[in-house]
Amino acid sequence: SASVVSGQFRQAFTSPFSCRKMAASKPSKHQHPLIMLLELLALGASMYVLFGPYFGYEHGQTRYLAVLPAMVALLLFMEYPAPGHGVGLPAAPLAGLELLQGDLPLEKKDGALLSGHVYIVVWFKNDKGGRRGMRPVETVHRKLGSHAKVHLLAVPLMAKDAATAFVAQWKRTLTLPIAHDPAGTATASYVTAHGQSSPFLPSVMPLAFVVGPDGVIRWQGHPNRKAFAASALDTVRGVLLAEKEAGESKKKK
Repeated sequence: SASVVSGQFRQAFTSPFSCRKMAASKPSKHQHPLIMLLELLALGASMYVLFGPYFGYEHGQTRYLAVLPAMVALLLFMEYPAPGHGVGLPAAPLAGLELLQGDLPLEKKDGALLSGHVYIVVWFKNDKGGRRGMRPVETVHRKLGSHAKVHLLAVPLMAKDAATAFVAQWKRTLTLPIAHDPAGTATASYVTAHGQSSPFLPSVMPLAFVVGPDGVIRWQGHPNRKAFAASALDTVRGVLLAEKEAGESKKKK
């Protein structure tokens, strides 16, 4: 039943492989106001340090400069990027992808996401941080990927030859579908369009998107963040409950 399966999912996300328990996600359509305030303060302090001497403020620069690392540390401690640009918007088609491993059901005509299905798509680089960030994604795939309406996909940001070599090297560790984006169309629709939720901070990589059965982006961010698995769990649970209700409705008829 849906309750049993969701219980198994909950247990899966508190396993040692996932490193830590996953808290419930709280998606928002807007940048967190505290992050916006900190960014403005950091920008103001930077302007003071850089241009203060030209306006007669010659003292205390070192003291104010020391505040900047603390602000940046606090920003990184908070979950950045906060659910922002992409959350609440329709997910773009995954057109033009070349699968290097696994299978990914899409609309044949334009690569649009199938209605009623959950998609979890992650872009990553082949570096230490990128490979580490793929661990929770693989965990989610092994626990949720067997469901007929749940699809995970990893898109490496590298040339096709390098991506093919990566798949061959890591195929035992990463079993989820992996695709190359030769034209960069899907990458532009997700990473370029939604990957940077603030003009003052860099894009996060790896970058994961959780798309609900309604085709709307439910969550975006670094897959190592605690809300990633929780958002995946909540989204899939909604699909399971919908299937259960549909089955009960058919029985009544």
